[in-house]
Amino acid sequence: MLEYFISIDKAILLEIHRWHTPFWDDFFYIFSGQKVWLITALAIVYAIIRSYRKESWVVFLAIAVLITLSDQLSSGLIKPLVERLRPTHEPSLEGLLCIVHDCREGGYSFVSSHAANSLAFATFSILLFKNRLYGWVIASWSILTGFSRMYLGVHYPFDVVCGTILGIGVGFLVYFLLKKLRPNCTQTSVPQREAVTIVIVLAITIISMVIWHKSLIVLG
Repeated sequence: MLEYFISIDKAILLEIHRWHTPFWDDFFYIFSGQKVWLITALAIVYAIIRSYRKESWVVFLAIAVLITLSDQLSSGLIKPLVERLRPTHEPSLEGLLCIVHDCREGGYSFVSSHAANSLAFATFSILLFKNRLYGWVIASWSILTGFSRMYLGVHYPFDVVCGTILGIGVGFLVYFLLKKLRPNCTQTSVPQREAVTIVIVLAITIISMVIWHKSLIVLG
């Protein structure tokens, strides 16, 4: 039964790798990285300070706890226990995957820390910010983050699905702890102006990074 399930997991991954194109290779390679989110993170910090003011430090502390818990559960606990090789290091998939810009990564595959961390933050911030525009955008971002890991071949679909479940669970847990311990924070919403700022910064950053990366490839 387990072997059959693993074969289905691999089959779905291989199907995704039939969709590769040069544009999407560059897009998901950039999208999956960390540098592209630094400017957006600053925009989110700005929105939190503007919206929560004196309670901002509580929100930042909650986010720190959130990311630490999600990352340690996924990378510190589950991955070493399961010890599943990444698809890019799996001998049976050698030569069958489209390796984008030699992105193979190390460590173990199950569960996806990218999926867990992004969904944890997305879930927590959607519940906290209470802004529909922001909610749709950050949810789309977190889903695409998980998909990018499969597209790059560094995670199986089941890694991402389980990472997503873990992240959502952690997001809800930290939010309800915050609601219990500091109810004032959960009664504030992020104004539309701040939400629009985050969305614009995110869109401009992604477009700029993709163009910049493409230019480096052409010049190289």
